[in-house]
Amino acid sequence: MLGGSHSRRTDGRSHVRRLRRRLRGALVALLFVSGCDACQCPPGPPDTEAAEPEPIEIASVEVIPHTVHAASGLKVRLVARLRDQDGHIVPEVAGFVPSWSWVTGLMPPEVVTTTLQPLIGSGHTVTVTVPNVTGDASIPIRATVNGQIGDGTVVVAKTTGDRILVEYDPAKSVVPVVALADGWRTTCVNDFDDDPVAFQQEVDVGNFTEDCSDDADVTGEVAVFSATAQMGFRALSWTNGRDDVDYSSTAGSASPFKRIGQALGSPLEVKLKLWYPFPPGMEDWKAEVLDEVNLASSVFRTNRAGITLPASPETESADLVALYVSAATGMDPWDCSDLKTRLGTVIPASAFGPTKLNVLYVMRLTDDPAAVSQDASYAGYRGYTCPISDSDGGVILIDWQDRDDFTLAHELGHMFGLRNPPLPSEGHTSYIGGFLRSDNLMLTYLSDESWIPRENLSLGQMFRINVDTRSWINVAGAVRGLTQIIDPSGLACQCNPYENKPCPRLSLDIANVSNDSQSVGC
Repeated sequence: MLGGSHSRRTDGRSHVRRLRRRLRGALVALLFVSGCDACQCPPGPPDTEAAEPEPIEIASVEVIPHTVHAASGLKVRLVARLRDQDGHIVPEVAGFVPSWSWVTGLMPPEVVTTTLQPLIGSGHTVTVTVPNVTGDASIPIRATVNGQIGDGTVVVAKTTGDRILVEYDPAKSVVPVVALADGWRTTCVNDFDDDPVAFQQEVDVGNFTEDCSDDADVTGEVAVFSATAQMGFRALSWTNGRDDVDYSSTAGSASPFKRIGQALGSPLEVKLKLWYPFPPGMEDWKAEVLDEVNLASSVFRTNRAGITLPASPETESADLVALYVSAATGMDPWDCSDLKTRLGTVIPASAFGPTKLNVLYVMRLTDDPAAVSQDASYAGYRGYTCPISDSDGGVILIDWQDRDDFTLAHELGHMFGLRNPPLPSEGHTSYIGGFLRSDNLMLTYLSDESWIPRENLSLGQMFRINVDTRSWINVAGAVRGLTQIIDPSGLACQCNPYENKPCPRLSLDIANVSNDSQSVGC
């Protein structure tokens, strides 16, 4: 799937790295290999030095999660995300560090740590200790930056209804867990659909009841997303009594009401092999590839996708100069079936297989079969994800010269099911309503002047990544560790990204984002 991105790096090295890549490209000749095709993405402007940016004005502050449930004495990590006068997310800037306060004025928050490192998207994070209170309480907390205020709420409440429980380790679990639960409520008026709730250790999700419908085999489900564990998902039958869905290590041992006991495992490690170009004297290319793997792993981990990539992935150099991508070949637009043949002896056929995921960094992805020079025009491709096949497994192609820091993570998003089918627009959020267009990982186009990193995933996207039958995680069963699915092969998510069944709507998240729905098709 196409990942045509044109984003400018935010680390100040963008121009230097582009120039270095182009100088390297001059060392090798182009080798055009017919391959698979993709939809045309809007081409971006040529690489240029960015104009002097306008002064930043902080126009609004968002506290994420807006509401979090936690008992007194527990530590909770919160994010203050800043927006400028144009509504764009402001990356971490040292001059704009929020101050935090409990709105009640009874006590200042005990700030454990403050950092500029992002948790979910660009934002400033803080870890606070929940104040000691008696009984139920909703404690407003506030982040203030340059006179702009963002409010959130910490809920301390007794449990009276059904509960969801997870592990809590203050040494590593200060990031709140997010859960989605659905089923019939006690009144049987309508079913309850996947409202996200952020919490530490346990949360009351209300009173679910036995099935009120005549056509449902299962009356509900619970999904749990954690920054330190794999995703938990369970289809279940609620009872009219109290039900505890327990994902902690002591699951099922303490309460007679506990009906589900299965501790969440470590994040699911997805193995892959990376092939990178090897002109003489360019030994540092491997280091760049590994940096991008680490960044991709961080994106999936911090977004609570429950997925990680190997800290030391398998790598190998190969004479990958250029790959030709065009529908003009008359091939099926998503056909990569002859890729091994077209690669010839550059990469041995034995490298491919039904459970193998290969990432091929090539000097150039081009749309012009007649191109014979490094300066040939191209379609704006930064990366391309081939359809998963029984013979080849998973294959991702990345343009070495014009990729950005998030291209690998973006293409992995396609490999993990954010693609067509089952989603319209190849899963690109540029054309699907309800998303923050400036920061989602699956955004397909950014101008060179953009300084916003593509590092966010919604809960709806993370659900599909883990559960959808088209995701590499489920197709390549040998690497799949999510054993709580009622059907071991996963669920077939719907095409329409705005529907809630069988998978949550794609843009569902803990941030307050309007669901700007559109008429779409697959």
